[in-house]
Amino acid sequence: MANSYTDVPEIKFHMEHPLMKRIVELKERNYADYGQYDYAPKDYED
Repeated sequence: MANSYTDVPEIKFHMEHPLMKRIVELKERNYADYGQYDYAPKDYED
């Protein structure tokens, strides 16, 4: 199993939900930490 987020159907269902992109955006504070930390995501796909 290479990636549990895409390989497990139950998790994949939740990750592909239309509201998940907005939830992650809010949780990541609109990706404000991207330039500050090398491990911070730059967008939802990251």
